[in-house]
Amino acid sequence: CDACNAPVFLRFAVKDYSDNSVELFQNFVELERPKERFPFSYLPKQTDVLFREALSCYTHNNFNAFASMCRRATACAFEAMGKDGKLRAFDEVLEAQRIAEIDDDAFAPIKKVLFGASSEEELPPLNRAQAGVLLEVMKDMFYQCFVRRGKLTRAIKVRRFFVQESNGGTLESY
Repeated sequence: CDACNAPVFLRFAVKDYSDNSVELFQNFVELERPKERFPFSYLPKQTDVLFREALSCYTHNNFNAFASMCRRATACAFEAMGKDGKLRAFDEVLEAQRIAEIDDDAFAPIKKVLFGASSEEELPPLNRAQAGVLLEVMKDMFYQCFVRRGKLTRAIKVRRFFVQESNGGTLESY
């Protein structure tokens, strides 16, 4: 992979054998994807477990299982975020749609997976492209809802600690 230097396993059909070379067809089948990276330490424990399983499904090209695990991970995340969590996440997802300039018809299956009315509701079958969009939307939503907040909170705590240290233990306004 050019982005992360992880190995990518491909299978090529042989076009021609000769004495000192083998010519392969240009088309290939991807056997395995590199693992997706994400700062999991900021996610609530149960959301972390479910999202890791979702990423494993994606890595192994099980896109419908990936969609199902994404729904479970988001439901768990909404619960962890509190009563306004689902609405806040919905706003983040719509912002991602706007930034990526994805039309409503193409984005409808993604919204149905993430915000479907119930866990028993029929999930739309996803193809490779839709699963890729869902992956990026999930990563962005979790980043905005958990990682960004966690990093900012940690940075502010560190700043306050150093301000207190330099002021002899008292915290003054910035």
